[in-house]
Amino acid sequence: MAAGDRAAAAGLSIVPQTGKVRDGATEINNTRDMVADVQTTRARSKVSATAPTSPQVGDLWFEPI
Repeated sequence: MAAGDRAAAAGLSIVPQTGKVRDGATEINNTRDMVADVQTTRARSKVSATAPTSPQVGDLWFEPI
């Protein structure tokens, strides 16, 4: 994958490789890929009165009191 592909897929803006940031654009986009990886692998949380029917590793479930 090219630098910034995962970030773009997660909805983050990408730095174009033109102008004054041309030399650093790849590294900036690589760090945005890292941010996108964290955002997309974060635990999903849900509040529900019943237990989840198909929980996945990393899911959080909160039962309202």
